[in-house]
Amino acid sequence: MKTEFWYRKFAGVVVALAITPGLLIASTVRVDNSVGNVTFTVAATRKLDMRPSSPERAVRQGDVKIGRQGSLLVVECTPDDGARIDLDVTVPYGFLVQARTTAGTIRLDGIVPRADFITESGDIELRSDWDVMRLQVSADHAPREFVSAPDLKLHENPKAPKGEPVWLATDKGSDSQVFYGRIFVKAAKPGRVTIEEVPFPAEAPFSVHWQAEAVVEDLLSAPKQRRPPPRVEQQPARSEVASALAVEDDEILFRSDVRVVNLAVSVFDATGWPLAGLATGNFEILEDGVPQEVAFLDAGEAPFNLALLLDLSGSTRENRAAMKQAAQGFIDVAGPNDRVAAYALAREMLHVVSPLTDDREMLAKQIDALPEVSGGTPLYDVIALAYNRELRNHENQRNALIVISDGVDNSIYGQLTPSRLSFSRLERAAQEMNALIYPILLDATPGERKQPGWARRAGERMERLAAVTGGRLFPAASLEDLKPVYEEVAAELRSVYGIAYYPKNQDFNGAWREVMVRARRPGARVRFRDGYYAR
Repeated sequence: MKTEFWYRKFAGVVVALAITPGLLIASTVRVDNSVGNVTFTVAATRKLDMRPSSPERAVRQGDVKIGRQGSLLVVECTPDDGARIDLDVTVPYGFLVQARTTAGTIRLDGIVPRADFITESGDIELRSDWDVMRLQVSADHAPREFVSAPDLKLHENPKAPKGEPVWLATDKGSDSQVFYGRIFVKAAKPGRVTIEEVPFPAEAPFSVHWQAEAVVEDLLSAPKQRRPPPRVEQQPARSEVASALAVEDDEILFRSDVRVVNLAVSVFDATGWPLAGLATGNFEILEDGVPQEVAFLDAGEAPFNLALLLDLSGSTRENRAAMKQAAQGFIDVAGPNDRVAAYALAREMLHVVSPLTDDREMLAKQIDALPEVSGGTPLYDVIALAYNRELRNHENQRNALIVISDGVDNSIYGQLTPSRLSFSRLERAAQEMNALIYPILLDATPGERKQPGWARRAGERMERLAAVTGGRLFPAASLEDLKPVYEEVAAELRSVYGIAYYPKNQDFNGAWREVMVRARRPGARVRFRDGYYAR
């Protein structure tokens, strides 16, 4: 799937728009503007927008010329009368940017995979997160003025050999640090150089793997949600639980000093087929051996938020066709009211291929367009990031995370870019996640098969991760093995009931509480998370 470009005229000015089919597919915008300024702003948009202006006169058609060379969009500011034309360009995340001026200012606000800027004597203004970006500014002469972000490295060499920069500024990162992109600036006699540190943009459709540490810390320290689920099957009976409720104008009000526990419970008959049609009275819940009253129930036909995580790291490179086919299979069996998202682990980062959507056709195209990328496998970090991306914001809904991977984290065999999270830390965090995790365990590459202990340990850990969330692991050594998995997972999801209750023990002191769920049906089997930390 190629990047599509089209153009439209607006008020006599040509404005270029572009759509990128996938965040892992790079398109480039190159701007040549000898006299005027060039400003790039990175935004969460699917369109590339250019806004020309001039401090000297009204902008005319022909001031900006646009051409295309494959995935490269070439923009030239060439006014016939030599007037200064300033160009503000808003680019989607994932675009590469280039700019060249003589005396104009070049600005960048945001994070990009790569930026290349050249100026003779203009100013340079860069605003980015230098934890995830790398920077190199080189000049034949020191700038007229230099305003630096913290920890920037500066090197001046007045006696530098001909052809080498006299003045050099670089970022604070180390060579071994995983980063998102690079910015290169070359200048002759630059004016003012300003480099500013800004926070990582929350809207960015990717996350660097080491950000998982902060996510898990927040997940484990944040108090549980105090609001009840939105769907009410029936009002609970008067009891110790009912004292937490007040009735005004026939509406149930929830007092903020009482907490609710949400459970995802899968129910099967003796043959393994999902049991549908159960009601509140069909369930029995014990917390530390004390019976609890079911207050709310989402039946098995309630919609799901289904997130697919595709491991596109180096160890799965021989399974790419199978992974795309698996993702398509899960899209096909999703219910009509379910929403599906797709994420990818690539280049040591979590990339959002598509957020939660009900547009199945668009989602399938996005997955099919994924390029041949690779990288390390900080799998544990990325699983935490995948949950945090959207599912965490829907804690009172039915959520599932399907991890299509060989399960091998780089920490298992000591390779570069291991997860910052230990597996035990991820397992502990998973107990706080309101999502079922279903690992689809693919066969490893030939290099991985030479170390069966790695694959065995990876599988055991993925099975444990599934168990603590109430999900299940599905091994799939081949494409043929995948065929029955789609319907099995779909049946699993149809068997899931969302159950909530108000614990009779409202002393949330952080201790572990064991939970037992039984279904009052002959031969019924129930799967659920076996407890929670009372916070």
